[in-house]
Amino acid sequence: MTDEGDAILGPYMGVGSSVIAALKQGRVGYGCDIVPEYVAIARQRIKSWDKGELRTRPMGKPIYNPKLPNGGHK
Repeated sequence: MTDEGDAILGPYMGVGSSVIAALKQGRVGYGCDIVPEYVAIARQRIKSWDKGELRTRPMGKPIYNPKLPNGGHK
């Protein structure tokens, strides 16, 4: 719902997933959280993204579910 180059705000950033999603889509991401440990994890994940080292799940790939046969993967 935004255009490339727009800014997004994750007011409850957690470990930075919304900020990383913004970066992946060519947006500028801002975030904040009151849990210092989450902010530290988010910073590390963003650094990993910048270096091209952050592993992400491709869109459309199911989330692993150990309760399903073969983890839910086809």
